[in-house]
Amino acid sequence: MEYAAAALAVDGPHEAFLVLRERGGLDTPGSGHPDEAALRDDLAELIAAGGPPIPTYQLKITLTRVRPPVWRRVRLPATATLDELHRVIQIVFDWDDDHLHVFTVDGRRYADPFFGLEETADEFRARLGKLAPNAGAALTYVYDLGDHWEHRIVVERIIETEQPETSAVCVGGQGDAPEEDWFPGCGRDATPFDLAAINEQLSGTAPR
Repeated sequence: MEYAAAALAVDGPHEAFLVLRERGGLDTPGSGHPDEAALRDDLAELIAAGGPPIPTYQLKITLTRVRPPVWRRVRLPATATLDELHRVIQIVFDWDDDHLHVFTVDGRRYADPFFGLEETADEFRARLGKLAPNAGAALTYVYDLGDHWEHRIVVERIIETEQPETSAVCVGGQGDAPEEDWFPGCGRDATPFDLAAINEQLSGTAPR
């Protein structure tokens, strides 16, 4: 309740509803929190409607400075956080998630707060739909701050639907995922693009 109340004050009722749902507060009234009654009153309309409409985002994620081009096209709910998008990128490019990463949106950087990177905001609290509200919006994702694998992410389409995606799905792509940490005599080979295998892994990444 405390997080939802804070979200209501800073980001409005839609974000408060999403936070409350993520933390199981919709189904467990009677927490004893002093703000609970007022919060539920403020969110009554959204709760009765089952929440705000959630568009589906179609993103094209391209590895920059890689030739021939390597890219993946994915769809996921607008409510996905940058942390969730990070996990999707790791799967579609077959990265091992052994290195630090940073998102940049409109000059502001986001990362996992656990690692304490300087001048970065919390990626767990940054939702795609808020940071990139329009088709054509772009952000970058750098994985492995040493090797600097830079990905350019562009919002190709925002799809209004009554049935939003329940997990991320890859709908296209081109090029093999490059070798990670490769040097002569060490490192794995490039991974061929396999749409079915990628979506099998993505099926377990249900966004909140």
